[in-house]
Amino acid sequence: MRRVIEAGNPSTIYLGWKRPLLPHAAEFLQQRFGDDLGSAIVVVPTDRARRRLKECFEIESAAKAIAAEPPVVITLGDLPERLYSPSRPVAVELQRTLAWTRVLVEATREDLLPLLSQPPARDPLGPWIDIASTLRRLHEDLAASELGFADVEAELSGEAESRRWNLMRRLHERYLKKLAAAGRVDPFAARG
Repeated sequence: MRRVIEAGNPSTIYLGWKRPLLPHAAEFLQQRFGDDLGSAIVVVPTDRARRRLKECFEIESAAKAIAAEPPVVITLGDLPERLYSPSRPVAVELQRTLAWTRVLVEATREDLLPLLSQPPARDPLGPWIDIASTLRRLHEDLAASELGFADVEAELSGEAESRRWNLMRRLHERYLKKLAAAGRVDPFAARG
């Protein structure tokens, strides 16, 4: 997107297509905010764009010998936490994956059968982390659409699928408790 929208000013400023966007945006924001640049929050769509824009600010500052603090650059996925104050620190992706892993490892083999026909051995943890990552991503995909495992379960008619989603709902409840015990909160639960 080649535009800048300022929160305090609802007008839209188009930067055009004649120059690469991120270097142009860094220059524009440096000129627009000057010494107050460090107080700005810039939202970009991807982590790659975040890293590149930060690099562009460094290059722009060095080229003009400006010592101003760069703005905070975040991705769209980090924006909600800037708009509210969570009750506890938000768990990062690794913490969420490890909480899911712990829940899976602590479940009985029989409990996991609706989800895994052949649950892996308790050790090593690698296969469990892979499964936990899949469940974490599934939860995040559902939550991004304001849905949960219970919502899917309610729509199913087949007994096997219903048992699978029921298990994932129960595992999710345990996952949230694990995070709470660690003093963390799931970002999607905190937003809800």
